[in-house]
Amino acid sequence: MVVTASCCQALFDKKYLKDIHMIITINGKETTIVENPDRTIDSLLEELDVSQRLYVTVELNGEILDRPAYETTPVNGGDVIEFLYFMGGGNAPFAQSLR
Repeated sequence: MVVTASCCQALFDKKYLKDIHMIITINGKETTIVENPDRTIDSLLEELDVSQRLYVTVELNGEILDRPAYETTPVNGGDVIEFLYFMGGGNAPFAQSLR
């Protein structure tokens, strides 16, 4: 049996470190979270208790995700995630003056 250094490191980490962490960037802030291979965008929204989850748009590494992809898109170390909320409204008299 051949044992490599990376294999030994992985065994050490699994045995002696309770939680392996990864760094992601959320809304411009570097964040350390426990690594979870089953974590998706949808579960991250729930985990972080993001308000108004039904109305949030998610940008992952510069690309807007379709809402159905939230359930299957994994979160990986180094990802850059933005939670975006689009709001309507404005100043009606100002908008009228632009016509």
